[in-house]
Amino acid sequence: MPSVTLSENFDGPTAPDLPAGWTAAVVQSGPIFAASTDYAYSAPNSAAAADPATVGGGSNLTSPSILITAPAATVSFRNRYDTEPGWDGGVLEISIAGGVYQDILAAGGSVLENGYNGNLGSNGVNNPLAGRSAWTGNSGGFLATTLRLPPSAAGQSVQLRWRSGADDNTTGQGPFPGWYIDDVTVVGNYTCSTVPTVRSRADFDGDGKSDVSVFRGSEGNWYMLRSTAGFQVLNFGLVSDTLTPADFDGDGKTDLAVFRPVAAAGNPDLWIFQSSDSTISTREWGTTGDIPQVGDYDGDGKADAAVFRPSSNTWFVLYSAGGSFITGFGAAGDVPVRADYDGDGKTDIAIFRPSNNQWWISYSSGGVTAQTFGAAGDKLVPADYDGDNKDDLAIFRPSTGQWWVLNSSTSSATATTFGLATDTPVPGDYDGDGSDDLAIYRSSNGQWWLNRSTSGVLAITFGISTDTPTPTAYLP
Repeated sequence: MPSVTLSENFDGPTAPDLPAGWTAAVVQSGPIFAASTDYAYSAPNSAAAADPATVGGGSNLTSPSILITAPAATVSFRNRYDTEPGWDGGVLEISIAGGVYQDILAAGGSVLENGYNGNLGSNGVNNPLAGRSAWTGNSGGFLATTLRLPPSAAGQSVQLRWRSGADDNTTGQGPFPGWYIDDVTVVGNYTCSTVPTVRSRADFDGDGKSDVSVFRGSEGNWYMLRSTAGFQVLNFGLVSDTLTPADFDGDGKTDLAVFRPVAAAGNPDLWIFQSSDSTISTREWGTTGDIPQVGDYDGDGKADAAVFRPSSNTWFVLYSAGGSFITGFGAAGDVPVRADYDGDGKTDIAIFRPSNNQWWISYSSGGVTAQTFGAAGDKLVPADYDGDNKDDLAIFRPSTGQWWVLNSSTSSATATTFGLATDTPVPGDYDGDGSDDLAIYRSSNGQWWLNRSTSGVLAITFGISTDTPTPTAYLP
């Protein structure tokens, strides 16, 4: 699990004093970094450098020495800026093992969310950052910024340096123009812990087992045959909605949820019936044409609102704990296939490319991989079939009734015949043993056939031909 090796919110000393170990220095006569009460993400203080209107120059804010032991170390902070766009701004630099300071990206780091948003003019008079990529313009408030440290930082002590820079004319437009840094957190180590809690798909009673369940659009009813709590029916949703069940409130139970995109600001797109208190919450996140991809992208045990936008091949994630992440990943014609493929408890951004049957995965733990698996006409059914807490690449082949699974624990493929060409695959952990089971819904007679990995095959009649089995909401 992540181990925080530095955490600072600049609230200890009274402004303008900085915390012990943090230093500030003037560069080319610019305004110096200092603790400020003008804006703060966590009151009362942030660290701030004003954006000068006439003098130009800059300032450096340098952290204490930080020991890094993990190659996947990260730095995150809240970042608010109001500066002259394209001319004034800020950058982050790193010194590894006492070496020279370099821009964190040039040193081998990478952006996880809200990186530089522009470039500063190369002829800015008296600007020490002229010509560099930077945070510039107006952020519209505090943004959650996260960067991965260079792999070469592992096993070394590092120092981080936030640098402001401005030319000698024009400033930001707000009442206190400048650059504000708050809530700095460095995860420099990872410690062994228990395996992340496995949450079964469509587990409406929280007993660790997927429940046989359907949505009847003609009525707007969810019918649930809960494995422990028994039968339940709830009215929630419209026939035109896209089902997005997940645990949004973190109580270990799947919440009823639907995606109903509205291309208008101020109107909710995601509707959630929270199991913890039986109240309805909403999210304004998405627009018409988006494909919902809800999942726990930040690993806090709560599902996040997320969509894939095919028109631009862009992923939009709204974290449950605050902040957002927007990234391009995919190409025209790709199918989003989010899942936790690296087993770190966080949903990974991923796509399937039908043109060459390739799976492309951007791991939340770092790195991108591509794997060819499947054939034309296959249905995509990623799930954790081998019980190692990593979702496996998998397909259901209607032409043969076969399930093909690329087991992450052994890197080997297995084939099992289970189902007919007209069946709908509905994988889930129906016996609660930690491994997802092969399962199908046969709409012609409302039958569920469950090939449970521990408890054997079970057939249940539950539903009618026009129902939508809710476990399909977890599949592409």
